[in-house]
Amino acid sequence: MRFLPALMIAMLSLSAYAAPETPAIPTDVSQTRFVKGQILVQPRAGLSEKEFDKILKTQNSKRMGKLQQINVHIISVPANAEFAVVKALSNNKNISFAEVNAYLEPTATTLNDPSLSLAWQIPKIGTPSAWDYASGEGVLVADCDTGVDSDHPDLVANLDASLGWNTASNNNVWEDINGHGTSTTGVMAAVGNNSTGAAGIAYKTRVIPVRVSNDSKGGASISALASCVTYAADKGARGANLSYSGVCGSSTIFSAASYMRNKTGGVVVAAAANSGSEIAYANNANITCVSATDSSDRLASFSSYGNYVDVAAPGVSTYLTRMGGGYGYASGTSFSSPITMGVYALMMQANPALTPSQLDEILFSTAVDLGTSGWDKYFGHGRIDAAAAVLAAASISSSDSTKPSVNITSPAAGSKVSGVVPVDVSATDNVGVSVVTLEVNGQKYTDDTAPYQFSIDTSSLADGALTLAASAEDEQGNTGTTSINVTVANDTEPPEVAFLSPANGATVKGTVTVSINATDNKALSRITLAIDGKIVNTVYTSNTSSTSNYSWNACPNRNKCSGNSTLVATAYDAANNSRSTTISVTKSK
Repeated sequence: MRFLPALMIAMLSLSAYAAPETPAIPTDVSQTRFVKGQILVQPRAGLSEKEFDKILKTQNSKRMGKLQQINVHIISVPANAEFAVVKALSNNKNISFAEVNAYLEPTATTLNDPSLSLAWQIPKIGTPSAWDYASGEGVLVADCDTGVDSDHPDLVANLDASLGWNTASNNNVWEDINGHGTSTTGVMAAVGNNSTGAAGIAYKTRVIPVRVSNDSKGGASISALASCVTYAADKGARGANLSYSGVCGSSTIFSAASYMRNKTGGVVVAAAANSGSEIAYANNANITCVSATDSSDRLASFSSYGNYVDVAAPGVSTYLTRMGGGYGYASGTSFSSPITMGVYALMMQANPALTPSQLDEILFSTAVDLGTSGWDKYFGHGRIDAAAAVLAAASISSSDSTKPSVNITSPAAGSKVSGVVPVDVSATDNVGVSVVTLEVNGQKYTDDTAPYQFSIDTSSLADGALTLAASAEDEQGNTGTTSINVTVANDTEPPEVAFLSPANGATVKGTVTVSINATDNKALSRITLAIDGKIVNTVYTSNTSSTSNYSWNACPNRNKCSGNSTLVATAYDAANNSRSTTISVTKSK
């Protein structure tokens, strides 16, 4: 059913938040709040805890907790050494990333304008037409924020209270501590068609209320926000909204978003921030980052922008729910983000089979192009269009039979490896790679975030040939595979080899027994005998000591039996180390 709910006009009074203009690893400590004595580190997949601890020990640091689903460790570091340790670990080839556990701020600013009387964001993005096809019914999402007012008459029916959680305290106390979360939830999923207050973009979507903050100002740590995403994914949510500054620059949250995409086919949406200036974040395919526009499709004066922006959405004087049961208006990319999450929810109901990459492609391709033609750093692909996106989602086929392309780029095939070996895998797909798996000696390791990086400890493996097998799976389950062989060569000591008989310089005639003895500190692989440049005998063995005997007819033609012959004995070990011994003998009739 198409409708515009009746609007109750009230003024929203929210605290104003300053959105720090900081990259994922801030350099200006004075502008960044972070958890003292902690950083977040993700080792490469496959790196053993023993080797990881060795790396941490060099920085006087140690493990103190873990975000299990995404292999991100909370690391205890010396006082005032947070940034120094992050820098040092970021330069280690066996570490995927390291970042401070920063406190990120809600991205809301307040308006106090009595002439604002309509929720303009609803018709601006074509939501009433989208409602002809979907209302978000049957879709479960999470709002990772300051909590939600559980008694708000326009929210309570859409809250999944049984799943509510607090990732800041790891308990079920999720009531709103600030008001910000009640507002973002309302913009996204306030109950519609109930003759009460407002309606969210996806007015029948179920929302898991997750509180990520115990701070009255609403600040939340990166670890709490990432935990919200993984928690929501584990509960079956297909989306998560994070209306916090800095989310679009956090590697930890990127990993959590990838976890959701792979586990439930869900998407994560985040606010671009409110610095009013450019932020130098790189774009990341796992998160949709949203800048803010006004009712005339101009970039909001407060909206941050940069290469990381994917789309834009209304964010100026948006009509929303207020903690305590009321309604009002507020501005900020905090509200552009849940509006976008609401459109995703409508698309998911319209076509539940669509993969995250397909959902992204539809949202981006149907957006109204603003600013410079095509993508730009202010509006991304354009201002979202709910009507066009939902119609496209309902009509598209989700079939895909193309296998991803996958290659092991390092180490090189045929190379010798030893110790902890970084393994790099490249994978591409016509739609999107979901996960890359590396199998080594029967053990499987996975990485779901590009670049796909692994670390394999070969110290416990036998020297010799080793197969590295990589596979890449897309969101439809199509799988591409590749493999290379390398040689484990932790042993650098070559074998000892000697002739037992004949002696060097001896005179030989007739049939002669050539006896060779070889020893190795670990294990031999083979012993060869070459006579006058031609290998005449090879003996394979895995013992540490072995004797090879060969019957040599020194003079097959007695009438032409004279001169010298050169005998070369070579022993190889499992790491392909080798040593040779040469003797010369004189042949006689």
